[in-house]
Amino acid sequence: MLCEHAIRAATRGEVDGLSEKDIMGMRWVLIWKTTHDPTTKDSLRRAKGRLVILGYQHPRLLGLKTASPTASRSGKHLYLSCCAIHKLSLESADASSAFLQTSANLEGEDLYARPPPEVAQTLGLPVRSEYTVIKILKAIYGLANARRLWYIDISLKLTERQWIKLGCDKRYWILTKFAPDDPQCNADGYKLIGQIITHADDFLIAGDLQEPEHVAARDVLHGLYRWGKWEIGHTVFAGVSCKQLQNFEIRADMKDYIKENVHLSELAPARKRQLSANTNHTEMSAFRTLMGTLQWTVTQLILQLAVDVSLLLSNVGDLRVEHLMTANQLARDVRKCADQEMIFPTFGDAPWTTIGIVQYCDAAKGNRPNCFSTGGLLNTLLDGQFRAGHVRQIGILNWRSFKLPRKVAGSNSSEGQALAFGEEMLRLSRLSWAECHGKTLQRWELDDVVHEIHGAVVTDSRGIYDASKSESPQKGLRSAKTGTELDMTCEELIALGTEIRWNHGGALLADSLTKRGYPARRALELLFQKQQRCPENRLPEICRKIGNCQFEI
Repeated sequence: MLCEHAIRAATRGEVDGLSEKDIMGMRWVLIWKTTHDPTTKDSLRRAKGRLVILGYQHPRLLGLKTASPTASRSGKHLYLSCCAIHKLSLESADASSAFLQTSANLEGEDLYARPPPEVAQTLGLPVRSEYTVIKILKAIYGLANARRLWYIDISLKLTERQWIKLGCDKRYWILTKFAPDDPQCNADGYKLIGQIITHADDFLIAGDLQEPEHVAARDVLHGLYRWGKWEIGHTVFAGVSCKQLQNFEIRADMKDYIKENVHLSELAPARKRQLSANTNHTEMSAFRTLMGTLQWTVTQLILQLAVDVSLLLSNVGDLRVEHLMTANQLARDVRKCADQEMIFPTFGDAPWTTIGIVQYCDAAKGNRPNCFSTGGLLNTLLDGQFRAGHVRQIGILNWRSFKLPRKVAGSNSSEGQALAFGEEMLRLSRLSWAECHGKTLQRWELDDVVHEIHGAVVTDSRGIYDASKSESPQKGLRSAKTGTELDMTCEELIALGTEIRWNHGGALLADSLTKRGYPARRALELLFQKQQRCPENRLPEICRKIGNCQFEI
């Protein structure tokens, strides 16, 4: 902090004009970090101390701009998919004392703090005195807007150096090269040669090391900040371990995160027999801690358990001992899935323009408290062979298991709502897929951009599929709300050139995102066991003849 000139001793003149509420507190924070020795495979723990400021005591906190974007799951998966498809080498970097490296000067902000004795002595200040005050000059850890200042600094520096920030994910930048003869170029003749995505002070950097433009940009990036580490081929990003193979395929897992963070809550034997009893304060705190770690694992990788976690969280308002025991069982299930890998395939040498995005949609009626329903969406990448109904490897972009907003009387109503949400997710994914390949998005041509990317929605609801082909008012459905909503959804799908397909429930992957436990969970478990080979998705007429489709072995 002193080396970065982030603080200085306040002058007596500055201190005399301050009241106690204008001076923030500071404290030391001790954290333990676990590192893994690649040679011995041993886990090593090391202590790390950090001096932070109590940002909630900021004198102008309510008027302070603190918001900064975070890398989304769909953006991260788009990034990893592009790395594999375009054969980009994956690297990771960690900026040392990142917030202190921002260029922003806070001298004019008049921010003051009372330092701990060690810092006061170093600056030549009395240990305990009304004049033991320092002035903040840079974005110190703990300031409410420190993360925002860091993001602005990254964004400005990368944009000045020809990196293009995406609109679909503000933490995602790409580098392109004009190469109209390359099979991987976009419609404007530009080819993706490099990309960056960030999460706090962690960077994922990928690019074609055979392209001089990317190598030069990479060298410039190396000199922008001080880096604590810079690794090639293997990294841990937001708790997910990513490893790139020799063929550029990427595999992600959360084995280490699950081993270190997912632990069962302790319950006394007598307490386990009181299933209907309300939880006490200690048990509720343990439940929230456990559900926080489970929520992170299912939102990042273990998606077949997403609906179980989502449904269990619906009971927080009336928490009982049986819910805590269910959470422990979910923790056991997550630990069993610790070795599960998510694959980001290369799709051979297929041009990115031949790869389509397929949206699986499903719903379960009335399986939540107060008769609300659950929607499940799975957003995937498949190559052109999907259109012919062939079984191929898929790439997973995004998923969602959530409460549908409207109560329904029949299953068609819940399936119609899920289809509407699925169409929105598919539209955004198609736009993002074009943008991350260098397409500049203009408001007046968004529909044309979406139309260029092949897309399809898949449902297992025969009623909704048949109704989507109907020309009757309100699609011939009993519910006027569902009929009107489905009519609008179908108009959007037709206008954007989106296929509507039907598949039986046993092969619909989104089925695992709406119903808890087995056998629904089995579809996604089989998907990962079979290296993400997707079930056959033939046209409805063919499905009627062949019956249940099987996974390819």
